[in-house]
Amino acid sequence: MRSFANWMISILMTLFWFFRLYVSYADYMDKNFLIKPLDPYVEIVLLFVALICIVMFFKRLKLGGILYLVAYGGYFGADVISNGIPLIKGEAVSSSMGIQVAVSAMGVILAVIVMIDLLMDHVKKAEDTDTSWFYNNPDLDKKIDEREDRNRYKYF
Repeated sequence: MRSFANWMISILMTLFWFFRLYVSYADYMDKNFLIKPLDPYVEIVLLFVALICIVMFFKRLKLGGILYLVAYGGYFGADVISNGIPLIKGEAVSSSMGIQVAVSAMGVILAVIVMIDLLMDHVKKAEDTDTSWFYNNPDLDKKIDEREDRNRYKYF
């Protein structure tokens, strides 16, 4: 992971995973929480799949991003489409449905951002031409003399 954005995306993935874990736990314990899982059994499987995808994201594997996009896009995307249309049309809906659609939309957006980040990670960066003439030139390297002490002592 090279940049600050990579770390922020991985933190968001982890926080969203813990949030979905709490949603599943609250549903299992019959706690009163605004967000309910769409399907509790699929949610548990999705938690394990997302955990594997997070590890693959840390290793910068594209397969993890593709699997994360397919899993979250399929699971949360169906909820955004089915419950988002009444919100767009202006029909009367409960506040919990609006929050549910917002969280599902965040899941889809997060999956798309993860995939974009993984695809942008392998784009070749341009070389720095200002200093490459000096650092990539073997003629300017210091020649080691046979009399030179090759031990690199540190003076304290």
